[in-house]
Amino acid sequence: MSLQVLPPIEITEVIYDRMYVKINHPDLRKSLLTYRIYNSLNQPIRKGSFIGEYIELSLVHMPDGEYKIQLCQQEGSEYSFEFLKRSNA
Repeated sequence: MSLQVLPPIEITEVIYDRMYVKINHPDLRKSLLTYRIYNSLNQPIRKGSFIGEYIELSLVHMPDGEYKIQLCQQEGSEYSFEFLKRSNA
């Protein structure tokens, strides 16, 4: 039997109204994580911070397109993910 190793952070890859961010690593759950969302021109369009295992971000106001989210731990670890935002049509 093999154990499944989870990545430290998981996100929803295709977003309609909400992005779900799940923090799997126990040390990251205790740390302040800051996030920035960038548009396809690499311009920051949203930022914030949170502590915990799970966060839900409402992105309903954002137009359809390709984006990137960067999550940074105060101690210096950085995680970057690309995602698609789509309308709920």
